[in-house]
Amino acid sequence: MQFAEWLSKLSPSSVLLSVSIVYVLFRLLRIGHREHGLPPGPKTLSILGNIHQFPQQFPQLKFVEWMKEFGEIFTIKLFNSNMIIISSPAAIKDILDTRGALTGGRPKSHMQRAAQGLHFVLEGTENPVWKRGRKAITRFLTTDNLNLYMATQKVEYVQMLNDVLTKPDDIYNHIRRTSASVMTSLVYGKKCLTFQNSSAEEYFEGIKLFNETNDPGAYPPIELLPWLKHTPRWLAPWTEHIERTTRVRNTLYYGLLAELEEKRKVNKAEPCYMNYVLDNVEKLGMSYDEVVFLGAVLMDAGGETASSYLQSFVLAMLNFPDAQKKAQKEIDAVIGNDRLPCFTDYDSLPYLRALVDEVHRFRPILPIGLPRIATQDLVYKDYVLPKGSMLVLNAWGLFHDPELFDTPDVFRPERYLDSKYGTKSGVNTEALRDNIAFGAGRRICPGEEMGRRTIAMNTMNLLWAFKLTPKQGESSTMDMDSYSPGLEMAPKPFSCNIVPRVEARAELIRAEFESLAKLDS
Repeated sequence: MQFAEWLSKLSPSSVLLSVSIVYVLFRLLRIGHREHGLPPGPKTLSILGNIHQFPQQFPQLKFVEWMKEFGEIFTIKLFNSNMIIISSPAAIKDILDTRGALTGGRPKSHMQRAAQGLHFVLEGTENPVWKRGRKAITRFLTTDNLNLYMATQKVEYVQMLNDVLTKPDDIYNHIRRTSASVMTSLVYGKKCLTFQNSSAEEYFEGIKLFNETNDPGAYPPIELLPWLKHTPRWLAPWTEHIERTTRVRNTLYYGLLAELEEKRKVNKAEPCYMNYVLDNVEKLGMSYDEVVFLGAVLMDAGGETASSYLQSFVLAMLNFPDAQKKAQKEIDAVIGNDRLPCFTDYDSLPYLRALVDEVHRFRPILPIGLPRIATQDLVYKDYVLPKGSMLVLNAWGLFHDPELFDTPDVFRPERYLDSKYGTKSGVNTEALRDNIAFGAGRRICPGEEMGRRTIAMNTMNLLWAFKLTPKQGESSTMDMDSYSPGLEMAPKPFSCNIVPRVEARAELIRAEFESLAKLDS
């Protein structure tokens, strides 16, 4: 009764103000809560959602925990935004592949946008920048074009063999030099003869910064809290990181293109993809900045991915010597001592191919993909994926799912000899494909075939030529402590014992390298 009397004495404006305050408080407290119809997920806190639970490093490990609890698709609330983690072949096929036209957008990331400029990988698939870049890049990365450049690639692969033979302790950087030089040769007509003080070293400095920029959880979600853009520099370490990333990568990519343009003026440019782009820039409809960052996309697609894979491959050989021996026995039977491996040998080496697939599964290059967004409401089974939701491909979770793979945390190449996709008996493989490690839908890595060639040739060459063993008293594991945090799974620097398996093969390497060096000069 007293409350009713008090309420009757209030003016209409006071009642309206009180109701408004209650409504605003209610709406504020609902921020961070999971709306009805979304896929399930961990318990949320008001306003924060799950942001307090989001790991700063290696989020894929936490995603596996949540996947076991909540299933193939679950939601993480970041304040009032939805991040939907997709982990099963069926969900990936339905949401990201089949409906790729509706799930190819990109969230607006302040960190990425400020650091990367017109890097079209960051654009939505309906953006003209993305369309022009993707069209130009697919013309380059065709099988026929890659075959034309096979001689250029061979030079790099032979140099890597010679580098490892000459300075085996530096295999980590030999891999990086080769991976970068393959791409600078193809894209700009420029080789990196050494790693130190070269474009290869600049590239890997830039890609490290790029991966840190894109690492989920490493920096505050500025796009969700726009006022953080105005944070004083001394309170915002990300500002310096953005500036450094921009400076390093711009210096490299504007410099490489300018160097090529100078060579073109005096007819000294080597055959390369950017010659085609510069000759057809008006037809392609690209601005100069777009051309610069087209080169960045190609380098990122083929350089770091191949390098990270090959480093993980070497770590696998150090940790699983039986797999190394089996692959070498197969290689010896097919290739022998009288010649170097060639690309066509790869199809005749089923165990080696299984070994390559197992490294991709065991330590995928991209354990979780760059987030994309749903451009309209989607329905998957009983769930609604609202327009604007971030969608993340959880490759790590898929490849380490015990429902799909027997003992998924065990390295066992034979699983890919037992079944096409390495899955255990009885698993429905209808939704699986052999390139999930390279992405999904319209965002699948454009450099997949280039990367596969580099991987195939270098794995064959290394196992044909060398025996790889751990250094006495040193441990080169494949646990997370052996990897740097970031978007891609890149091993930390390591070294190992490497010796020629057969002296005749070492002589072949030296002779082939000298012959190619003379031709090149």
